[in-house]
Amino acid sequence: MKKIATFFLSIIALIAALYHYYLVFHPYTPFSRYQISILDLTQVIRATAVFFILFVGYFKDFVKELGVARLGRVRKTIGYVAEILVIWFTILLIQSMITRKAEDPWNLPIILILITLILTMTPLLPQRLNKIAVYSNAAIALINMLPWAYLVINYEDLIYRGTSPLNMDLAMGWIITLSLLAYVLRHIGPEMPLLVMLFLFYDVYGYVFPGVWRHPGFTPDFLIGKIYIETEAALWGVITNVAVKYIVYFFLIGGIFAALGFGEYMAKTFLSLLGNKPANVGRVAVGMGIGMGMISGSGAADTAFISTTLKDLFRKAGYDNLAAAGLAANAGTLAIITPPILGSVAFIMVELLHIPYLWVMIMAAPLTLLYALSILLYNEFLTRRMRNTMTLETSGEKYYKFHVFLPAIFI
Repeated sequence: MKKIATFFLSIIALIAALYHYYLVFHPYTPFSRYQISILDLTQVIRATAVFFILFVGYFKDFVKELGVARLGRVRKTIGYVAEILVIWFTILLIQSMITRKAEDPWNLPIILILITLILTMTPLLPQRLNKIAVYSNAAIALINMLPWAYLVINYEDLIYRGTSPLNMDLAMGWIITLSLLAYVLRHIGPEMPLLVMLFLFYDVYGYVFPGVWRHPGFTPDFLIGKIYIETEAALWGVITNVAVKYIVYFFLIGGIFAALGFGEYMAKTFLSLLGNKPANVGRVAVGMGIGMGMISGSGAADTAFISTTLKDLFRKAGYDNLAAAGLAANAGTLAIITPPILGSVAFIMVELLHIPYLWVMIMAAPLTLLYALSILLYNEFLTRRMRNTMTLETSGEKYYKFHVFLPAIFI
């Protein structure tokens, strides 16, 4: 069963990757004449990208048996508060759906909302119920086919009823929102879902705030309609556009390079250049942070890459576990500010501020150098203080693979 699920996941992930690659070339192909919605319409393209993220993400959690979120007491409490607000808002939305005058019945939409709400609560279950949370991942992945298919089929009608959505429109919008909140809670933490819910409640109850913070308030159905239907805001706004246009490609490129073993080649090349002093492991971490950061732009991916590649070398050299983890994390964070790729915020700056990307790279370069220098200085002070306990034995063989830097130069 697990082999079948893994194979299915691989096929869907491959389709998602090929879909994004094809979007680059689509305007130059004969198919561009046919106005295929998932290839030509902005809203549907962004919705398709989000669908792939959720479907592949949840199905991957199912295959890897990731169920209940592993949180400490404080963060679990924050998660419970966020979930209470989610339930509260869901009740308000259902009440609004029942009382409002819509052209479609509310029974089926409410049932779909309640099923999704129950499934997305499973990451906060006790650890002994982890199996339930694991299997809920597959159910959520399948349920998220509904909002995507609904939007693809009804996108023209949805545009014209943005301010007066049907009950089914609201159900689809809240289903995908619940799924995103639950996924973020499990993989990043409960803080972001809590912030999202606090802002939603501010939108609803703005009339109770004083002074400049006061506003008339919006109904839940109006808010969810805007979240699901609006093209340049909420789910399909500028942030999603940046992810679809830029970020996804660098994640794909970074994954390909990691699979080809570029990390190991890069580490060995740096060590061959610097020698076998213990301090050089920390220096290699900084070099790899910049080298891989130039082609990935992801701090998390870069950190995982450095940690996996240099973990054994840090131990052999005598680094303390916490110091090694700190060096790897800080070196990995260099990816966010290292030209030419930078992090996602750089592309958001370009979109919102309408400035050339070249200027963003120029502004980021001094920050990259200063940050890298600060990590190197910490590494020097640390290794000098611990020099009596640190040694590093490596093979005398020199290993130069300078071609690993060609992708960054090409980009």
